[in-house]
Amino acid sequence: MVGGPLMPSILDGVEDKIETGLGLKNKEVECGGTTPHYKHKKCWLPKMAKGFDGSRLVEAIHKQIDENWRRPKRYSKKTSEKNWRFEKQTRIGDENKSPEVRLERAIVSIPKEVWSDAEKWVNQVPVASGLMNQSSDKRRAIDLVHKCENEVFEFIELKIKPESGYPLYAAMEILTYGVLYIFSRQRDEMKSAAKELSVLGAKVVHLKVLAPVSYYKEYGNEIDVLEDKVNEGLARFPKEFNMDFGFEVFWEFDMTKGLPFFPFWCRQSLREYRVAKR
Repeated sequence: MVGGPLMPSILDGVEDKIETGLGLKNKEVECGGTTPHYKHKKCWLPKMAKGFDGSRLVEAIHKQIDENWRRPKRYSKKTSEKNWRFEKQTRIGDENKSPEVRLERAIVSIPKEVWSDAEKWVNQVPVASGLMNQSSDKRRAIDLVHKCENEVFEFIELKIKPESGYPLYAAMEILTYGVLYIFSRQRDEMKSAAKELSVLGAKVVHLKVLAPVSYYKEYGNEIDVLEDKVNEGLARFPKEFNMDFGFEVFWEFDMTKGLPFFPFWCRQSLREYRVAKR
């Protein structure tokens, strides 16, 4: 209903914590008037990347999620069994023209006879459905999850064009889901509600922003500083498993011609790519 109360979210206040942690609070002139400021291209500043404390940022996100969970007015006492599922979602509406959505659907639809790793990739993995009430946060999901060997998983934020989210925004998006994952592992009710526990039982989780080379073309070494700061924060935060973060690239291709049979999975870290191109 227009003008009604906002739907409560387990991530209420998290964007504000990120704004503060990145030093972007009250930066309307420098970054643009709408929040979160870190979604705007002109907020990508080298001095910002150097100036924030990754440990404090991770702690602040986690603390806000925990505070939201403990709210007296949290109406949901039963979380969705769909959270952290490992299940392909191959249907897509004809009206959905998002290049990221169409690419992720194409990846998870590759037959295992064509690609031996096909069964280890899923998409649109819910992370917060029903945590605050039975209708909240149903659209919050990780684009792609890859099950590697030895209980290692990759959580991937997929980008094609910067307009759908610049690198800083994409990094904060997957980091937020990563911290929500840490929180979920700490709550018995989350694990008992889950349909299956393979994702929630990971020994290692790699958080990734994955995009074509052109997505990163306007950014220099400050993107490496951002990566390092986030990793410092994740490494210091107490947890029973390992988690890290990185920017990755994959080969360019023309999506209008369909998914080519080169492995999109032929990918590498952004740093490795830059070194190879020198």
